[in-house]
Amino acid sequence: MSLKDVVIRPVPIRKLEESVVNRIAAGEIIHRPSNALKELIENSLDAGASSISIAVKDGGMKVLQIQDNGHGIRTEDLPIVCERFTTSKLREYEDLSTIQTYGFRGEALASISHVSHLSITTKQADSECAYKATYADGKLVPAKPGGSSAPEPCAGNNGTILTAEDLFYNIRSRKDALKNIRDEYTRIFEVASRYAIHNSGTAFTCRKLGAPKADLNTLHGASTITNIRQVFGAKISNSLVEIQHKDQELQAEFKGHVSSAAHEMHKSVFLLFINHRLVDHSPIKRAIESLYTSVLPKGSRPFVYLDLRIKPEDVDVNVHPTKREVRFLNEDIIIAQIIDCIHNKLLSTNNSREFALQSTLKKQPSSSLDNHDGDGQAYAASLRPSSTDKQSENIQPLFTNRNSNTSAPATTESGGIELSLSAGTDTAEAGPAPSPSREKSYAAPKANPRVEVRLTSIINLRKELQRRAHVELTQILSEHIFVGFVDDRRALIQYQTRLYMLDFCKLSYHLFYHRCLFDFMNYGRIILQPAPSIHDLAMIAASELGNENPEKAADDVLRRLSDNRELLAEYYNITISDTGTIDSLPMVVRDYSPDYDKLPLFLYNAANMVNWDDEQQFFKSFTNVLATLYVLEPPLSDDPQNTKDDYRLVVEHRILPSMKGSSFWAPESILVENALVQLVDLPDLYRIFERC
Repeated sequence: MSLKDVVIRPVPIRKLEESVVNRIAAGEIIHRPSNALKELIENSLDAGASSISIAVKDGGMKVLQIQDNGHGIRTEDLPIVCERFTTSKLREYEDLSTIQTYGFRGEALASISHVSHLSITTKQADSECAYKATYADGKLVPAKPGGSSAPEPCAGNNGTILTAEDLFYNIRSRKDALKNIRDEYTRIFEVASRYAIHNSGTAFTCRKLGAPKADLNTLHGASTITNIRQVFGAKISNSLVEIQHKDQELQAEFKGHVSSAAHEMHKSVFLLFINHRLVDHSPIKRAIESLYTSVLPKGSRPFVYLDLRIKPEDVDVNVHPTKREVRFLNEDIIIAQIIDCIHNKLLSTNNSREFALQSTLKKQPSSSLDNHDGDGQAYAASLRPSSTDKQSENIQPLFTNRNSNTSAPATTESGGIELSLSAGTDTAEAGPAPSPSREKSYAAPKANPRVEVRLTSIINLRKELQRRAHVELTQILSEHIFVGFVDDRRALIQYQTRLYMLDFCKLSYHLFYHRCLFDFMNYGRIILQPAPSIHDLAMIAASELGNENPEKAADDVLRRLSDNRELLAEYYNITISDTGTIDSLPMVVRDYSPDYDKLPLFLYNAANMVNWDDEQQFFKSFTNVLATLYVLEPPLSDDPQNTKDDYRLVVEHRILPSMKGSSFWAPESILVENALVQLVDLPDLYRIFERC
C-alpha cells in the first residue's frame, strides 16, 4: 500500500480538563519564584500593608513566604480566594479604565495554588483569632490526610502570611530548568528591593530561611534616596540627581532619581513604575540610554529610578499576562518630556570629573579654539585627537576642507587654530607628557558649566522638534551599526536584523538643526584666521545670486549683522569685529568644521532670509540657515584622494556617531526624503532561501 492510499482522519476535538487548563494558565503567569513574589507583594500593598517580610528557601523553589500587616482576608472569602477570576478589586470590565490597585484579574493566587502547596494564615483587626487554610488546584484541602478542609482557627497577628512550598512540583520540565538557586534568589531580591525603593512608606525585609540577618532591611518612612543607598550603596546614591515634572494638560507627572554625569557603574539599572506598577517599557528605556551614551564615561551605564503617573483611563494595564508591560496615550510626548527633563537637569548639575589621559600633548603657545562640548562636558574630558605627529607632537586635524583656497579658511595647522582644554574661566593646558609606561589622572579644574536655557522660544522649538520625532527612526539611528560606504552620499547601516541605506548628506541637515537647538548657547568655537571680510563675502554671494546692486546688498548684510553682533556672539559664538570681519563660528559637532565655500551664502541668507523682528521666528529661521551651512557636501570628482578619504573619516567618526549618541530626534520627514531606506531583513532572506 502506497502513501497515497493512506487516509488521514481528523483527530476529534476534545475539551481539556479543568485541571489541565488551570495548570497551563498558571505557567503563563508564574514563570519562576520571582514572578510569584511580585504578585504577592502587590497583594500586600493593595491590602494597605506598612510592613512586608519575605523569607526564602532554595531560591524560592522549596519555600517562598511573605508576611504583611495589611487588613487581612475575610474568613468567609477563604473558600474562594484561590479560585480563578475571583477578586475584590474589579466588578465590570469598564472598571479597568479607572483601576487604582495592582491586581484586578484574580489569577495570581489561583496560579500559585496550581503549581505549589499553598497555605494562607490571615487575621483581620476585628477578629478574635487568625485562620489558616490550605489549598491545592484552587480549592481548599485538608492540612493533613483525613482532616477537615475548612479553615482552622489559630494564633496570629493582624495581616496575612502566605507560604508557597515545592514550587513547580507538578511541572517537572519547569522545575528542572530552574535549578540555579543563587540566580533565583538574586531575582527575588531584585523584585523585593525595587518595590522597597518605590514604596518608601513601607518597611521591607528579605532573607534566606535560617540566615542570621536579612539581606534587605528598609525602614518604615525612609526616603526613596535612603532606600537606594541601602540597596545599591552610597557611591551610587551620591551620584544621582533628582528630577521632577508635571504636565497639567496631559494630567501626567513623573519624578525620580537618575545618574549625573559623574556616575560610574558598569551595569545598567532601570526601575520604572507606571502608576505604581513595576513594568518594562522599551521605548522609554532606549531613549534614556541613548541620552546617556554621550554623557557618561565610556563603559559606564546609567541608573534610573522613574515614578511615572498618568491618569488611569489613559493607561492599558491588561496587555501582558504578568502585567509587566503597559501601554498609554501620548507616549511620544511623555517620553520627550522625560528626556528633556533629564537633559536639562544634567546641564544644570554638570560637575568636574576625572579622566585618564594617555595622549602625548605638548603645550601650545596660544589658545584659539574654545570648545564647551555640545553634550555638556568640558572639552578636556572628550578631546580625542585623531592622530599625532610623533616628530613635532602637533595634533593633526581629522578633517580639512576640500577647497584650501577658500576666502575664509579656518587654519588647523600648528600655527593657526590650536586645541586648548577649556574649563570654566580658566584654561587647562596639557603639561609635560606622562611616562608612556603608566597613566596619569588629571582632574579638570572647575568645569565650565553649561548655560541653562530658559528662553521660551527655544524651549518651544525643542518641544516642536520632539513632537515631530519618529520613534522608530530615532531608535534605528541611535542604535545603528555602521557597515560601509556606498558612495560619497550614502552608507549602509545595520539595525538588529535589518540592513538600511542612508543618505547622510540629507540626514546631516536634521542633525545640525537638532544640535543647534539643543546645544543653544553651549557651542564650541571655530576661530577663522585670517578673519575674512563680511562685506567681501556678501559681495560674492550677491553677485552669484544676480543681485542688481551687489555693493549695496553687501553694505546691507554688513549693517544687519554688525547691528546684531552682541546677540550673535552671546547666542551662537559668531564673533564680528569692529572692522567688519567675522572672527569665529560655532562648533556644532566636535572636531567638525563646515565647507567654507558656503560662508558667503550663509552670511547673505542670515541677513536677508531671517526674521529679525519676531523672537521665535528669528530663532527658527536662523537655526535653519545655520544648519544649512554645516550640511555635508560631498567632495568633487577632481578632488585629491586624501581629501575624499578625510571626508569619509569625518562621516564615519563624527557625523554618524553624533546621530547615534546624542539622543537625536529623527523627524518623520526623513522617510519622505528617502534619506533612510530598508534594503533587506534577515527573516525575509530566510524565506527566500526556503523557497529556493
